[in-house]
Amino acid sequence: TPGRTVTDNQKKFVSSKVNEDVKDIQSALRALKLYKGKIDGDFGPGTRAGVKEFQRSLGEAEIGALTAKQRHRLFLQAEDKGFFVFQHAAFADSR
Repeated sequence: TPGRTVTDNQKKFVSSKVNEDVKDIQSALRALKLYKGKIDGDFGPGTRAGVKEFQRSLGEAEIGALTAKQRHRLFLQAEDKGFFVFQHAAFADSR
């Protein structure tokens, strides 16, 4: 609804989901040896650098933010290294 106020609980929920997703990305990058920082859910300079390196490995523009397709490919490549994310299973049909 336009103009609807978002509650603090809703903000916390969305923030926690984003944090979990970033942790998954950091873990996948670590599995590919593209990230050495803490798995903390903060999309900081180290995570951004790892994403850019991954994009470079794909021959794509190094923008530091993953497209949905790149995210899927990241998880597939990390999966080959023994990494698995439950949320990634939803993408299995798009292989």
